[in-house]
Amino acid sequence: VEIQSHSDSVTVHYEQDDKIQTLKVDYCLSSIPGHLMAGIKHNLSPAYTSRLREVKRGLLSKVGFRMSR
Repeated sequence: VEIQSHSDSVTVHYEQDDKIQTLKVDYCLSSIPGHLMAGIKHNLSPAYTSRLREVKRGLLSKVGFRMSR
């Protein structure tokens, strides 16, 4: 439902059993396709979000990114 990157952690909010759950973790490795990730609430940069939207649905791709802590 939402992914927020912080200087020292990542907070992930997700829905399970009709309830919002929250995890605060050191890092997040996401397998969500780019075109779907672009639509999830997050605090990634506008430039990065734009690149996520450029990945066409159905195309095989591999994307990596690194965030400073």
